[in-house]
Amino acid sequence: SSPDLARSRQMTGWILTCLARARQLLARRERARQPLPCLASYWERF
Repeated sequence: SSPDLARSRQMTGWILTCLARARQLLARRERARQPLPCLASYWERF
């Protein structure tokens, strides 16, 4: 049963790394997307 435990640990680690990567990609995408609306609202004020 110890190999199963190691395998499950490996899987959880892999899932966590995948989630972290996805989160980073989403954060980058949000950062890239946000400046445009910010600039639009800034220009609308003046």
